[in-house]
Amino acid sequence: MTWIAFSLAVLALLAAPGPTNTLLFLGGAERGWRAAPGLVGVVVAAYLAVLVPLGLLGTQVLAVLPVVYVLSGLWVAWLAWRLWWPKGAGPQQAVTARGVLVTTLLNPKGLIIGLGLLQSAPSLPAAIAVCGLLVAGVSAGWSVAGAWTAGALESSRRMRLVRRGSALWLGALSVVLMARGLSA
Repeated sequence: MTWIAFSLAVLALLAAPGPTNTLLFLGGAERGWRAAPGLVGVVVAAYLAVLVPLGLLGTQVLAVLPVVYVLSGLWVAWLAWRLWWPKGAGPQQAVTARGVLVTTLLNPKGLIIGLGLLQSAPSLPAAIAVCGLLVAGVSAGWSVAGAWTAGALESSRRMRLVRRGSALWLGALSVVLMARGLSA
């Protein structure tokens, strides 16, 4: 696989709406684009924590994939529940760095990149570096998109609307993830 093909494949996968991107979008909507660097750093660290071992171990970890999909689905369902019925009154409480970290660690995109794309890259260390840069860029983009969307909405309704939309999306993703894990 060429570097261009590798980079485009990783970029397409990372840019697709998923649990981490949903939280980044919501985090941007809650806190504005200036808070994005903190969450972006968490996402980069979490993806690297998944990609480095997967890149080194490769297909030796395929046996645990069904469990990871079910755990991911359960976690995402819990996130959807929390977004639909947030605790406390403050909008800052919906997206936390810890929540983003766990979500990203359990995100199946890391498995796909680590077990599929990294294995076909021309150089593992360079591929991991490229992934880190792409994760940072895509994560920042989702955060900025959330901030822009919240700014464009009426402020009295924006967080409820963004949270409920995010919760519905995460609920649908959780069903898909659990079904994938149970059918494997």
